[in-house]
Amino acid sequence: MGELTIARIIPIILAASLAFVTAAHAEPVEVITGKLSHNDTLGWTHISVGVKNNTTNTVKKVRVECGFFHGLDLIGAGSTIIEWVQPGQKAYGTVMTSDGAASNKAECRISGGLWENEEKEEGK
Repeated sequence: MGELTIARIIPIILAASLAFVTAAHAEPVEVITGKLSHNDTLGWTHISVGVKNNTTNTVKKVRVECGFFHGLDLIGAGSTIIEWVQPGQKAYGTVMTSDGAASNKAECRISGGLWENEEKEEGK
């Protein structure tokens, strides 16, 4: 294999450091987005969304908002509520808008949620 030199060790250390940093900064609840779809008959645009609960508590309720864009222009928006996501699990919903017929992408985010043992909704 050859001897270990600084030139061989540095890439290994950098790769390990990047993996550690990435794992350390995982979001408590992640958004997962599916394919953007258009219904030409009814004029609705929708995207399947999901959330992954990376916490040790049940997520009672989480709101996912999506903006529908044509290029850089926001042309529609919508949201959905996903409930009772157990620790380590994923749950899914659909976000729809009637204004997004010309959209070519969607960007989604978590805009609020209620975790187990909490009394009021948190906004982000």
